[in-house]
Amino acid sequence: MALLGEPPDVPNPTVFRAPEFAGRVAHTPSVWRDLESVMAYSYGGLHAEALAKRKDWFEHGTWPGYVVWWVGDDQPVTWDEAHRRYELLYHQGSSPDAFNFKQPFSPDGHPHTINRDEVKKLGLRTKFRLEAKLEGWSIGLYRLSRNLIERKAMLDQLDAVAAAPEHHKVLLENDQIRVLETLLKPGEETAVHTHVWSGFLYIISWSDFVRYDEHRNVMMDSVRMKSGPIPGTAIPAAPIPPHSLRNVGNETIHVILTEFKT
Repeated sequence: MALLGEPPDVPNPTVFRAPEFAGRVAHTPSVWRDLESVMAYSYGGLHAEALAKRKDWFEHGTWPGYVVWWVGDDQPVTWDEAHRRYELLYHQGSSPDAFNFKQPFSPDGHPHTINRDEVKKLGLRTKFRLEAKLEGWSIGLYRLSRNLIERKAMLDQLDAVAAAPEHHKVLLENDQIRVLETLLKPGEETAVHTHVWSGFLYIISWSDFVRYDEHRNVMMDSVRMKSGPIPGTAIPAAPIPPHSLRNVGNETIHVILTEFKT
């Protein structure tokens, strides 16, 4: 799919061609494979942090902040087309030809319900810099690659409890959190697994360790660290892509991990 190309001679939709908007309009086109992917990006991570400051950076008006529309895989997307769609949304409201996330439509023109659970999952996978690929229609907003379905299945299979049950025990789980107990004795190593949620580690006992990625490359060697966490304290825990952990010290690694499913 061709993505836009050079801006036209008149670079803004008509609503922004008044003299007071000269040099003050910013717009960024992109192409995505599905609505859930673009929502996960827009309302997650660094982009969400920037979005939260939009009232400080942008003038508020009656015009739309964005427009979304479906295009076929072999259909080029141009600036003129993007402006036309924006004008449709501005003047007529959300429709199959130009819509927003509040009133989305499917490729066949019917009202569409966005899969919020999938948005959350994709947001987590964005932290691992995964790229998504689905067949069929594209959406007029970032082209991603790789096979999302296969990668998602792999990540689900590599969940700590599923892939390394010998060292991870569920103490509590609901829709908001999951609490895991991790126990790793000296000389033991976990199977390859992931942690897809942020949270906190409560340290019961600690030891030196080496963390390997799925290809056996060293991700972290605690022996090189000046100091480790102190038993009886809690530390933040970030998501971790596929890895294994080997206890190379003389003490047992015993921690309680509280994960937040958001």
